[in-house]
Amino acid sequence: MSGPRFSIIPGGAFTDKRLKPRDIQILGMLGRHTDRYGFCRRSQVKLAKEIGCARSTVQTALDNLVKAGYVESRRMVGSNGREEPCEYRVLLDTIPPEDEAPAPADPPAGISAPPAGIPAPPADPMEPAPPADPMEPAPKNVPFRTTPLERKGERECAGAGAGEEEGEIESDAQRNRRIEREFKRAFPKWPTYVSDSEPEARKVWWALTDDERAAANERMPDYLAANKANGRKQVCSFGVYLRQKKWERLPDQTPVSAASAVGAKPFGKLWGSGLFAGLLEGPTDKIPMPSGYWKTKIDEGGDEGERYKRLYIAKHSWPKVNAMLERAAQGQGSSIAVEFERLAERFDKCRTDGPLWAAWKAEFEARGWPWFGERVPDWVWLPVPVEPLPYGDEAAFVRAAIADFNSGLENQSDAA
Repeated sequence: MSGPRFSIIPGGAFTDKRLKPRDIQILGMLGRHTDRYGFCRRSQVKLAKEIGCARSTVQTALDNLVKAGYVESRRMVGSNGREEPCEYRVLLDTIPPEDEAPAPADPPAGISAPPAGIPAPPADPMEPAPPADPMEPAPKNVPFRTTPLERKGERECAGAGAGEEEGEIESDAQRNRRIEREFKRAFPKWPTYVSDSEPEARKVWWALTDDERAAANERMPDYLAANKANGRKQVCSFGVYLRQKKWERLPDQTPVSAASAVGAKPFGKLWGSGLFAGLLEGPTDKIPMPSGYWKTKIDEGGDEGERYKRLYIAKHSWPKVNAMLERAAQGQGSSIAVEFERLAERFDKCRTDGPLWAAWKAEFEARGWPWFGERVPDWVWLPVPVEPLPYGDEAAFVRAAIADFNSGLENQSDAA
């Protein structure tokens, strides 16, 4: 039997009148996909696909579960600033509804109850007094009620108070949690992770050093871009990628200082400025000979053979541009030199389903440039001409925009 066999959720949810059947089903799916620390990072799209409903239905159910106190939801942001799927946690110590709250027990004979609003003294001097109100939330130091960020802040405060050296030491438990957390963030980014062996990939991941894990995660988009640029339709498993340390075979990245470059969001103005600067640099002279599928299609000749030839040249003649496009398709930006910020001011939004976008695509094909692909947002920032042109001639608009951007690029180089 494949997949999780158990789902750990609070049993009180089944008799909670505030929940609907779909809410309980979603709660069960969250409990089915929690990790060893009780967290679930299953996307709403995947949850909806598994149970055969719309994503909006999953969102409504999650809102109900959070409101009822059975689930805690937290937005996650990756190291590149991109928003990632929310992190959910099934709360096993839920607060019961008001009509199910236990009534306070009568005090023993001879002992008067404390006045309302005043907590009763502890039975043992060494035990803390319980909260006066039975509906009062649990203290912050209860593990189920303390989020990972809060625990991290508490550890940092404790480290600062204990001295600098103690604050910098990472315990074995903290290190294990960090490595596992990094794996769970890196593994789903691999294209074949659905069919890969997660235990095998995890085993290799843990065998690497911290620096190797960081390099494997950072160079992952570069490896996938290089693999696709070589015309390969298949990609190895994540475990093979890690075991063979395939990122080490990639060409070294050109170091860019923080003072000379800034991070640019994919398909934005600055990102587009760097993209067009790379295209206008011209193609590289080193193109590998086609082989396998590409060679077969090119050798067929005719219009189809010429089309594949142009695609092959576009994939290999602009390696930097193709790397940017591959990163953008995965929602990742690129580091762009600050000198292109001024040229980015000449960009404007272009809708990706209109006639102007079609004119841009035709011009890219005519020049042999690699195209953006299908995974693009509704709007992409592209250059515009310095002087306005008559409305309706999209082809002239595109050519003038490229010429004006190239002129600005040359003037900028002369000034430098």
